[in-house]
Amino acid sequence: MKRKALLVVSLLAVFFCLTSCTTLRVRMGESAYFHLLPLTAMDEPIDSYQLITGTFPGYETVAMEAWFTSDENALNLVMFAPTGQTMGKVIYDGERISFESSFLPEYRIIGMFIVADLQLCFASTDAIGAEFANSDLVLVESFAEGKLVRRVILEDDEIIYNIEYEEGGIHVVNRLRDYSYQIEFLQ
Repeated sequence: MKRKALLVVSLLAVFFCLTSCTTLRVRMGESAYFHLLPLTAMDEPIDSYQLITGTFPGYETVAMEAWFTSDENALNLVMFAPTGQTMGKVIYDGERISFESSFLPEYRIIGMFIVADLQLCFASTDAIGAEFANSDLVLVESFAEGKLVRRVILEDDEIIYNIEYEEGGIHVVNRLRDYSYQIEFLQ
C-alpha cells in the first residue's frame, strides 16, 4: 500500500514538474522551443513608451501604443488603442504569465509569444545564447560601430526570426509565423 501511494505521489510530482516546465516555452521552429528566460536576462531595467505597428495573420495592419517595463520583478506590456483605452496587458513574473485583452483572443499562448518576442529583442546575448545552447536554434548578431544592429535566429540554416535595431526603434520579422512589426520608441 505504501509503495503504491509512493508511486502515485512520484508520478504526480513528475507530471507537475513536466507540465510546469513545458508551459513557459514557445515553439520557435519545426522542432525547437524557446523557454522563456528569467527576468534577469535583461542587462538593465527597461521603461519604454512605444508605438507598435505591424501585420499579423488574420488582422489587417495593427497600430497601437504600448508601455513596456521590465526589471528583476516583472516584465509588463500594456497596449493602448488610439483612443487611449487599454487594449491588453501581459505580465510575466518569471514563473507565470497573465494575459488579458479586449482586442486579441485570450489564449495564453499569445501572451507567451509576446514575452518571447520582447525577450528576443531586449535580453542579453549571453542569456539567449545559453537558452539556445541545447537546441537547434542559432543566434547570429551583427554589429556596426560597436552597436548591435541585427539579431537573426536560425533553425537548420533557415532564418526564422530577423530583428533589426534602428535609430529610435526595432523591426521584427517572424518568418515562421508570418508576422512582422515595428517598435518605435516614443518620448
